[in-house]
Amino acid sequence: MNLVALPQFFKKINQLISPTRINHHLISDAAIDIVLKLQENNYEAYIVGGAIRDILLDYSPKDFDIATNAKPEDIRKIFKYSRIIGRRFKLVHVIYNRETIEVSTFRTAPTEKIHMKNGILKDNEYGSMSEDIKRRDFTINALYYDPINKKLIDTFDGKSDIKKKIVKLIGDPQKRFTEDPIRVLRALRFTAKLDMGIHHDTLKHIKPSMKLLETIPHSRLFDEILKFFLTGHAKKSLIIFREYNLTKKYLPAMDSLNPSFERFVFKALDNCDQRIANNKHISPGFIFSVFLWQDVLNYGKKMKHITLIVRLR
Repeated sequence: MNLVALPQFFKKINQLISPTRINHHLISDAAIDIVLKLQENNYEAYIVGGAIRDILLDYSPKDFDIATNAKPEDIRKIFKYSRIIGRRFKLVHVIYNRETIEVSTFRTAPTEKIHMKNGILKDNEYGSMSEDIKRRDFTINALYYDPINKKLIDTFDGKSDIKKKIVKLIGDPQKRFTEDPIRVLRALRFTAKLDMGIHHDTLKHIKPSMKLLETIPHSRLFDEILKFFLTGHAKKSLIIFREYNLTKKYLPAMDSLNPSFERFVFKALDNCDQRIANNKHISPGFIFSVFLWQDVLNYGKKMKHITLIVRLR
C-alpha cells in the first residue's frame, strides 16, 4: 500500500467503525436489551436511523428502530412477545416492557424494478448491513449504533452533516426522489423539525421533483403531511409549506390569509407545538379546523347574507 495514503486509509476506517460518545441515558433500555439478545443469538444488530440522529442532537428520541441480519421468522422465535407485520417488506414489532420496538432485516436494492400502487419501488429483498446502509434516504438517518460495544457506523458522514445541520440525500438526488417522491416532503420536514438547511445538491432537485408527488396515493400523502403538523414543529412547517408553494397544492386555505387570521393560525400552531413539548396529544381534526376556520367563517357569512336576502324578498 502507498505509505502516503495510509493516514487517509486509517481515517476512513475510523470514520466507519469508531468508538463514540453517545448518551446512553437517552437510549431505551428495551432497545439495548433487544440488541443484546440478538447478538447473544449470533446475529448482528444495531439501533439505526432517527433515534441516533436525535441523540447526537441531544434530543430524546420517541421511537427506536433496530436493524439486524436475522430474518423476521428468526426474530419472532427469539422474542416471545412479537409479531411480524408488513406486506412490502416484513418487519417485526417486539413488545418489550410496554414499548414497541420495530426490528427490520437488512435489505438490498431490488434486482427487479417494480413500482407499487403507493408510488414507491418494491424492495422486498434481504441483504447485508453495507447494502442496507445504502438504501437509507438521508446521511443523517444512515447511522448504525451498537450500544453493547459502543460503536458507531457512519458510512456517509452523517455525523458531520448533523454538526453542520445539513439534510443531504444519499446518492443521486434525482434518482432517489424518483424512487420514492415522498422523500421530497421528508427533506422539507426534517428542515422544519431539526432546524436544518438542505444540501445544495439535494435542494436543486426539490422543486423539479414536486410534480412526482402527483403519483403518490392521497392516503400516503395525508399521513406524511400530518407529520409536519403533529410532531412539534407545526409553525415552522407552515412557513416551509408557503416557501415551497405546498400550500397551493395541499392547503389552499393557507395560501392567502388576512393579517388578523394569520395571527390566529400562528398562535394556534404555537399552542400545538407547546402541547407536543409537554407530551400532550394533538388531534388532526383540530389542526384542520384551524386551517379551514377562515373558509368556514366566510361561508357562514355568505350563507347568512343569502338567507337575509331571501327573507327580504
